Amino acid sequence: MFLLTLNMRHWFVLHVRIRSELLVSSVLEQKGFECFTPTFQQSRIYTDRVKNVQTALFPGYVFCHFALHDSRQILITPAVKTILGDGRDPIPLQEQEISNLRCASSSETARPEEYPGIGQRVRVRQGLFTGVEGFLMSRKGRDRLIVSVDLIGSSFSIELDSWQLEPAGFTRMPSRVSLRATASSR
Repeated sequence: MFLLTLNMRHWFVLHVRIRSELLVSSVLEQKGFECFTPTFQQSRIYTDRVKNVQTALFPGYVFCHFALHDSRQILITPAVKTILGDGRDPIPLQEQEISNLRCASSSETARPEEYPGIGQRVRVRQGLFTGVEGFLMSRKGRDRLIVSVDLIGSSFSIELDSWQLEPAGFTRMPSRVSLRATASSR
């Protein structure tokens, strides 16, 4: 796991008010923190028009790079509810998860997805997203790579061709997720 020190910067997940993700990112960046809020284009239908808007891939969450001694500055920011953790201490994201997010969320085909219950873990072996790991699914005859953030139980997918993918070992989804999926299907 991580050895957390007060002065060492890590990526943390902030739970924020829904539809405030971009505002929170902007405010925190003005305070000098690095934030990352992946978005996608979504069409919203109104009674008199259709409008394309930027929407957060992970509604209610912002990724922020800061040291633990800055936690108070983060938490007093309007619309920030909490820093995700184990109930006592914030838990930083692994660098690989942030790398996956940055790379894969840059795709124009990125869309929110339900957190996968059971599936094969794959790695992109060729192309723009080389090295990104996730779970394979198929929708409308097209392969999609589901990229997940375990700490918030959220995912998004990007469209890829099967020739770009290879198995990432025999790793399966954590059993707690499988149990949750099994319990909810009853």
